[in-house]
Amino acid sequence: KEMNSPEFIALGTRCTAATILNLTNRRKNAYPFDWCDQPIESILNLIKIPHSTDDELKSFIDNYFNEVRSQRHPDGAWYPHDFIPTDNPEQQLIFIKEKYLRRFKRMFDLFESERGIVFLTVLSEYKEQSIVPFDRLSCYLYNATKCRKIFFIAINVESYDICIGNWINLVVPFHGDWGRLD
Repeated sequence: KEMNSPEFIALGTRCTAATILNLTNRRKNAYPFDWCDQPIESILNLIKIPHSTDDELKSFIDNYFNEVRSQRHPDGAWYPHDFIPTDNPEQQLIFIKEKYLRRFKRMFDLFESERGIVFLTVLSEYKEQSIVPFDRLSCYLYNATKCRKIFFIAINVESYDICIGNWINLVVPFHGDWGRLD
C-alpha cells in the first residue's frame, strides 16, 4: 500500500530515534517513547496497556509513573528528560502524568486510524538488545494497528545496518547499495 504523509513515531529505545526525526523534520507530534531510555520489552508491555476508556488509560499511567524512582522505573525504563531536579516534585509528577496520558492517547488513536505509520528505533544501544525482541514488537504493532500501512526502520548503530521491514525485517548495509531494495 502507498503511504502518503505517514506519521513518524520514535519507538525508543533511547532519545536517538526522536533526535533523528527532529533533525529530518519528521517528528510532528509527541509520542510516549520519544525522550526515554527504554528496553524493547518494556515498550512492548506499554503498548499492550489497557486503554479501552480514558479512565482506564489514566489509571494505568498514574500507577506506572508513581513507581518511578530517581528517574528509573522498575521495568528498566529511564526518564532523564522528565524527572529533573525541582522544588516541587509533586507538581512535576502531575505534569508528567498528564503529558504521557496525552502521548499514549495520541498513539492509540493513531493505531485506530487509517493513516500510515513509520516507526523508527535505534537498536544495540543496550547490550542485551537483539533483533528478536524487536521482531516481537514489530509483529505485535502490525497486528495492533487498524490499517496495515505500517513500516519499521531500525538502525543498528554498532554495525551501521538499517533493518527495514513491513512485517518482516530486511537488513541492508547502512551506506550500501540501495538499488538492492527493488
